[in-house]
Amino acid sequence: MISHGVWQHYGTMTGLTSPARARGWPAKMVWIFSGTRLAWGVGWLGLVLRTAGKQAVRHCRGRGCRLDAARFCRLCKPDAIWCDGACSEPQGRRAPVETGVPMRRRRGRPINGWLIVDKPTGMTSTQVVGRAKRLFDAQKVGHGGTLDPLATGLLPLAFGTATKTVPYVMDGTKIYRFTLKLGESRDSDDADGNVTGHSDVRPTDDELRAALPALTGDIMQVPPVFSALKVAGERAYDMARDGRPPELPPRPARVDRFELVERVDQDTAIFEVESGKGVYMRALARDVALACGTLGHITALRRLRVGPFTEADAITLDKIAPNDDNAHASPELLRPVATALADIPALALTADEAASLLHGQALSLVDLMGRIPQTEEGEPVRAMEGGRVLGICRLEDGLLRPVRIL
Repeated sequence: MISHGVWQHYGTMTGLTSPARARGWPAKMVWIFSGTRLAWGVGWLGLVLRTAGKQAVRHCRGRGCRLDAARFCRLCKPDAIWCDGACSEPQGRRAPVETGVPMRRRRGRPINGWLIVDKPTGMTSTQVVGRAKRLFDAQKVGHGGTLDPLATGLLPLAFGTATKTVPYVMDGTKIYRFTLKLGESRDSDDADGNVTGHSDVRPTDDELRAALPALTGDIMQVPPVFSALKVAGERAYDMARDGRPPELPPRPARVDRFELVERVDQDTAIFEVESGKGVYMRALARDVALACGTLGHITALRRLRVGPFTEADAITLDKIAPNDDNAHASPELLRPVATALADIPALALTADEAASLLHGQALSLVDLMGRIPQTEEGEPVRAMEGGRVLGICRLEDGLLRPVRIL
């Protein structure tokens, strides 16, 4: 037990017991009161320390500004934790918090542009992205359309601000060439899967060509069970690997061109397809065979074009790696960000119009008469000032509205 004298000495040294003493409280009540005050003090100290360790930026909203107790408002009351609602700063003024903690820097170099990779077979699209990111020591890299591990050909990689233009590349026209093996089906609809059936039927060239019109134009396509589509929160390929292949409903797809380009032998045929996004070549190969009364799967697949990019633009991964093991690949290998927008109609703007657009303002189409490209309302246009691409806009309700500023 600690004596009453010790408590009294502690209270005298800290000054915590004086209010209670003044009220003539017993010693135990004095200590309870003192402990409560001490707990409040520790709590406030912890709050201040936690606040000092956070990075935050808040907007001061004028009178009635509300910031939670863990944020300083340097505009409302520089020395206070709470905003007292008496702030006279204009609506929307940024109120930075000065915490003294340095902001975390992103790894890699901030480089921008497009790299068109000729993907080798056996690698996933994600693996290609990871390798390119390491070779260039880049901060941010994404790809413009997934390719199966079996597939080869064009895989556009977007670096930095080029990732803003990825949707326009993915919406562009794609050209594929695949090899169909007749007489055998597989669970993945390609050579990487397990055999699920055989057929002795071998259609003629004319029978194959006769089946193509039904698979051309706007069609409904059942995706392969080994696909990245989600079913009740699970990836379809995960379910298929677990022995639970899902029943996937048909999805709309657009096939602009579907041609038989070569009949290698009785079991093998080569096709070329021009399509929009979201079309599965494995499903097309499967459906061609089924339409001819047999079975089939893809043994080879190559992408020849993605939007404005062709095979002439592609480079293999081994040519990207520098000779010095410690060096990084040169950003000069990258194509400009605006290259991805070459298929989108251009609209020339004056310097004043460009300035307004860069500030998010819509421009009246009346002032742009004579310069508006032939396009349907709602379709994207490429806003240009001289040779500089400003961003993507849409023609809507008599206005040129900015959609994505580069």
